Amino acid sequence: MERAMTAEAVQAAARHMAAMHADAPRRLRAHEGGSRDALLARWRAGFDQVLPFHGEVVDAAEVTEIQLLALRFLAGREALFDARIAMGRLVADGAGVVDGVDDAARLATGLERLNASALAERFVGWYSEYADDPAPPSLRHHYVAFHAFDQVRAACLRVRRGDPVAAAEARVLTGVALRHLRAGTVSMVLVGGVPDGSRSRLAGALAERLGSPLLSSPGGSHAHDLWAANGVYASLLDQARQYVRLGETVVMDASWAVPSHREEAAAIAAFERADLVTMRCGHENAERNGHDDGVRTAYLHAVGASRPWPGETVVDTGGPSHVALDRALGLVRPFGVADVWRHRTRTTSISRMNGHAAGGTSDAAGRGPARRRRPSRRPPGGGLNAQERLE
Repeated sequence: MERAMTAEAVQAAARHMAAMHADAPRRLRAHEGGSRDALLARWRAGFDQVLPFHGEVVDAAEVTEIQLLALRFLAGREALFDARIAMGRLVADGAGVVDGVDDAARLATGLERLNASALAERFVGWYSEYADDPAPPSLRHHYVAFHAFDQVRAACLRVRRGDPVAAAEARVLTGVALRHLRAGTVSMVLVGGVPDGSRSRLAGALAERLGSPLLSSPGGSHAHDLWAANGVYASLLDQARQYVRLGETVVMDASWAVPSHREEAAAIAAFERADLVTMRCGHENAERNGHDDGVRTAYLHAVGASRPWPGETVVDTGGPSHVALDRALGLVRPFGVADVWRHRTRTTSISRMNGHAAGGTSDAAGRGPARRRRPSRRPPGGGLNAQERLE
């Protein structure tokens, strides 16, 4: 009963915060806060203040990894922050102007301190649904990590003043920040190998579990030779580039038979500060069951779709599907999947973010400037099936 009441209270708090943000001043400028550079300055101030406590209070290696992950995320996500500002997602709180998800993450971090990680995820998810906010999971994780590290900074200063419990708090919160930054890593995931149904099923299941967009090479296309295939893969990679710029991990289902295509994917991932995860699906019947995924099977055999890749990881798709999925998830999230936060309105939110990243200001249906809705009292997702929520 206590657990149910706690969940109800958290859900009510999410609804209340969304309502307050819906009534917040609308004409807020990027320079007032909420921009990528403003967040970067906040991170750097925290790193500077925690530096004297490396080794003494906090683990220096953990803080160094936090710094690397946080700065890498920000370096590659300028389009995401610009889109958030264009969408009117900045709100005024007691400390100034911040992104609405930033404000929600501050309270979620309080739940993390109470060892209620599941409730923290649900709070941010409820807030996002009530606020009709399409923020990607990576941004939600990033803001929780920031507030956890900000509390590390405060705890370190309390250590200096003689607080006997502050050091232990700082170490716990360092772990929280690192866990969320790892979980929020933006990745380009190549699911390749000889085309057959098991490979595409794995790619689809992986995208669903991660809450990520799925890009597939088109079936029945005209890509019967290398030149045509180059066009197919160039289109896939261009779409992937746009997604990772907006903070989305993207799963790409194609053969990836040609080394130059994989090399181009690696170059894009490096430039956009995203991880590249490659896996080649295979089982003993893969070649016999292969079908055209946009490049003819004969062409795939010619260029070597079933040949080993340098440094490859093979995922056996000939056994139970859940085993293959667990293997693939372990490659994408090597530190565990317990903190994988999914989108609640994935298709609509991604299309809206893409529109604003391109400079548009209309809503998903093209009806003119998007306006915030006051949250309803209907529980998020209640009464709708999954497909209806995505429409």
